[in-house]
Amino acid sequence: MSALAQERQQDYANDGFVTPLRVVSLDEARAALEEVEAFAATRAPDGVLRGDDRFKPHLHLPRVNQLVRHPTVLRAVRACLGGPDVVLWSSDLNVKRPGDGGFFSDHQDATYTGLEPAAQGCTVWLALSDPVDAAHGCMVFKPGSHLRGQLPHLEEPAPHNLLSRGQRVAQLPPPRGPDVQAALRAGEASIHHFHLVHRSAPNRGSRTRTGLAMRFVAANVRQTGSCRECVTVFGDSRPHE
Repeated sequence: MSALAQERQQDYANDGFVTPLRVVSLDEARAALEEVEAFAATRAPDGVLRGDDRFKPHLHLPRVNQLVRHPTVLRAVRACLGGPDVVLWSSDLNVKRPGDGGFFSDHQDATYTGLEPAAQGCTVWLALSDPVDAAHGCMVFKPGSHLRGQLPHLEEPAPHNLLSRGQRVAQLPPPRGPDVQAALRAGEASIHHFHLVHRSAPNRGSRTRTGLAMRFVAANVRQTGSCRECVTVFGDSRPHE
């Protein structure tokens, strides 16, 4: 493993995230975005993906499938999760149109997953549009918040909250330092721990903000809920039954 990879692995352990990481070129990201937009146009008159149409696009969109299998993504995930045996639990498309008011309140990705141990999970968020910066509602991370484990959440549904239950962390942990804005260019990604507290503001920029969230877990992670789920396996990764 290179010195840079070791340094970023330590950043992930200490801060709960790594950003930015160049995965594909601007042109490759643009091609994937065009595929997503073409699919969206077939699903709704306004071209906005809703409900189940947002989830697991890697199962039916070829370019998105290539992204979840990209060697740079898998190397980074394996470094962060500490081993070669990883699986893709899910993927979803995050879209905010300019001025639509959509936001994500402070939350942790592990809250409703049913996955244990959730500490062995991470989200890779890949920007497809350009740019994904503060003006366009990029993610904002609370460094070190993952070290507090799963925090209680309140459910406060609101018209523009893009989280399914309007959930938010009931009491934010004391800051260890300033919040970090994960500004990205198309084809760049951030990686964050399932327990990292993060949020994103509405898109006040001039372009639609589109990203692909890829949610990976170590192969020993189990689903404790009543719903039996399927995952995508890579190479020698073997999920436990």
